Amino acid sequence: MSGADYFLKTRNGRSFLTVWIGQLTSNVGSSMTRFGLAIWIFTETGSTIQLSLLVLAGSVPGVLMTPFVGSLVDRWDRRIAMIVSDAGSAIGTLVIAVLLVTGSLETWHLFPALAFSSAFGAFQFPAYGAAVTLLVPKDQYGRASGMVQLARSIGSVIAPLAAGVLVVSSGLTALFVIDFVTFTVAVGTLLIVRFPNPENLTTGRVTPAGLLREALEGLRFVLDRRGLLILLLTFGLVNLSFSALGVLLIPLLLTVASEAVAGLAVSVSAFGLIGGGLVMSIWGGSANRLRDLFGALTVMGTGLVITGFRPIVGLIVVGITITHLALPVASGSSQALWQAKVPPALQGRVFA
Repeated sequence: MSGADYFLKTRNGRSFLTVWIGQLTSNVGSSMTRFGLAIWIFTETGSTIQLSLLVLAGSVPGVLMTPFVGSLVDRWDRRIAMIVSDAGSAIGTLVIAVLLVTGSLETWHLFPALAFSSAFGAFQFPAYGAAVTLLVPKDQYGRASGMVQLARSIGSVIAPLAAGVLVVSSGLTALFVIDFVTFTVAVGTLLIVRFPNPENLTTGRVTPAGLLREALEGLRFVLDRRGLLILLLTFGLVNLSFSALGVLLIPLLLTVASEAVAGLAVSVSAFGLIGGGLVMSIWGGSANRLRDLFGALTVMGTGLVITGFRPIVGLIVVGITITHLALPVASGSSQALWQAKVPPALQGRVFA
């Protein structure tokens, strides 16, 4: 069965497509808010350190929560875990929106609010990845992973341009309204579908000691498999290297362009993400996923070097576009490898 036939003509395929549309919509709203907040805090403080700390606050709590969250994902319906993630993230955004509307928002308020959202956002990746495995057969993993990357890519294209214009014309309030509307769509799609449960589902009473033990089971699964451990360490180093681009890109662009031009530049370069996501969605990858993965990482590195070569808007856009073009291929190939090698009942813990 072709990819299109599976996603359109089977029950699980349609369920995946429904969830994919909801997550795509929510990702656009959340990406707009993140971009708008980054512009706001940088224009308020003029400090890349403050912006970096903001990114840290939105990341570290999720990292610390992730091992335990993975254990919960393996116990729960993946759909419920995704709803919990979306709802918790929305509460953090709501707090910021209320402070903004009442004229009380200060830069330090963003740190605890984003930390709260980050803790709940930790459910998203392991739950979504594990759900895809339950809804999609092995021969469609590459295409499904490409579609997930494509959804993120579309958000990356639309969000910066729209957020840059809205921040200038209407301020942050409009961004929060859009974010809540898209959140409603995402939760609505999750409420109307059902996910099959994996075999050997983890059951029993939940205790802190039990969660820790189960988290260690996921870690041991990786440590006992040399290939997966190398893959994990490789992506850890890659993510560390490329994180600087995410933090410094907006300040770099704002030193040579206006907010609207910065948003346009990020949106234009993100078309590379859409191109790469489309390629992965249609192609699905070759039989040698490791070759696909490391070839894509080499292209990403080349684009990163070009991005930082000189502070010229055109050169920055070219470099980021090249990096973005290869990113969905790298991420999709990696995700398909993990989905194929890890039993579904363990995927929450291992993905975490």
